Amino acid sequence: MLFSVRSVPGYVFRTEAVLLDTGARRVVVENARALLVLSSGHLVFERGDAILVAPFDLDGLAVTGPTVPLVDAVRRSATSVTALPTPELAASRAGTLAYVPATGAASALGLVRPDGTFEALGPLVNDYTVPRVSPDGNAIAFLVPRGQDVDVQLYDRLRGSTTKLTQDEVADGAAWHPDGRSLAIASRKK
Repeated sequence: MLFSVRSVPGYVFRTEAVLLDTGARRVVVENARALLVLSSGHLVFERGDAILVAPFDLDGLAVTGPTVPLVDAVRRSATSVTALPTPELAASRAGTLAYVPATGAASALGLVRPDGTFEALGPLVNDYTVPRVSPDGNAIAFLVPRGQDVDVQLYDRLRGSTTKLTQDEVADGAAWHPDGRSLAIASRKK
């Protein structure tokens, strides 16, 4: 299992691994947090304000090559008043990466290909948060503010359409079932 450890005092992180069968721990990457392990054999993480990617050996729990910048200006949000803002990005098992551009930039839902090119998906959405990519990479769920409320919307890559999934409730988040056919939505009635 990979996780981030924060030093106290300060906000310096390192990525560690724990072997669940023995409990043994080891440092994987210094000065890194907000981890994503991609099926392509890469580790995506945040260092300072940068989102970086490096080749990663999951069996050996080690970075095996150079670390390079992946995307710039990813929006960050805190999940609570005391939480450190976390980059709003997600990846599917198939390697599809979704992220929210930093404030001030026009936000577009899209894919970042392994070569770094960006492919816009669907209509321009100026204010969405917490993208969640389906395990097969064919759909992306995200939150969209609506006045004082928040809706969950779903972009279907195959159909090229966006569907609003919530109606009269305030959505807090969404998570895909591992089979990719179901989406759990956390919400509350107004």
